[in-house]
Amino acid sequence: STRLAPKAPGYPIAVSIDFAGNDAYYKPTYYFPAEGGAFAGIGGLLDLSGNDTYTCDDECLGSAISGVALARDYSGNDSYVGGSISLGDAELQGIGILRDDAGHDSYLTTGGGGVVDSPGDLGLLWSRAGTDSYRARSGTELALGSGIRWGAGWLVDEGLDIDRDLYKDGLTR
Repeated sequence: STRLAPKAPGYPIAVSIDFAGNDAYYKPTYYFPAEGGAFAGIGGLLDLSGNDTYTCDDECLGSAISGVALARDYSGNDSYVGGSISLGDAELQGIGILRDDAGHDSYLTTGGGGVVDSPGDLGLLWSRAGTDSYRARSGTELALGSGIRWGAGWLVDEGLDIDRDLYKDGLTR
């Protein structure tokens, strides 16, 4: 697996670009952003091709706290597993976007997926194509396109295929 997190916090701008290959991105619990996450800064992750696996806890995969974050995967069948601030989330006047352009993808979160938590936030989980699966773990009240306190949170799926939208323990929403 590839560790994309910096060795120490304090980098206001961080961008990772991967051109090809089937990659495994992994961010264990650290207290600073990685995998296209931002905390009071700018974070970006661009993966141009391959069937990829993304696994992270918080502040990752296009999620921002008082910053701007973009994670984008251009092609491949991908798997996203994220914690409570992941998969295109935003907090404290943040802008967070996770965009997947193609492939049959799966999304699993403990509270992320285009979720916002404060006024002025913009959170977006955006899938352009493919048959996708969306799931939030049990006990998650805010997930998959939720917004509170005047923020805007979206889950946008443009694919023409029938998707599985599983919410809380597999119950269809």
